[in-house]
Amino acid sequence: MLRDITTTYNIWNIDEDEYAKIQNAVEGQNQEKPESTEITLPKAQLGISRKFEYNYDYTFMPAINFNMEFAKTNDIIASDFVSIAPAVGFEFGYTDLIFLRTGFGNFQNVTQIDNTTKLSFQPNVGLGFKYKGIQIDYALTDLGNQSAALYSNIFSLKVDLGIFK
Repeated sequence: MLRDITTTYNIWNIDEDEYAKIQNAVEGQNQEKPESTEITLPKAQLGISRKFEYNYDYTFMPAINFNMEFAKTNDIIASDFVSIAPAVGFEFGYTDLIFLRTGFGNFQNVTQIDNTTKLSFQPNVGLGFKYKGIQIDYALTDLGNQSAALYSNIFSLKVDLGIFK
């Protein structure tokens, strides 16, 4: 999968009058005026998975992704041309109705205050439910506070429009 393959430019305006009102509101905690332009470079994602079926009711599906950015970042595989962040996950399913998922992603080298480097990652778990073309998924990320990010609760809903035929 390729994303932002033509490079995306985001440009916005800041209300100068409103910014001036809050600029010195809290002494020592002022932000500089943010940039008004952002460039999103192309990204690519390569993934593979395989579903194993047991006794017609149970499934197990391991998966691995390689998320690639065409810039040097703090991902665990980084060069001037491309940086790669692997992600790995597992899904356990029952009767193609209920799914339990777990995985690890966002692997990065983080520089500590003493200039040593620590490997950071985000573990996650999730539940899924699928019935007659409607799929509801829930995921909780950053379990065990392994990275600087806060916990995230992610909900998604998919509807197969083919059920309305």
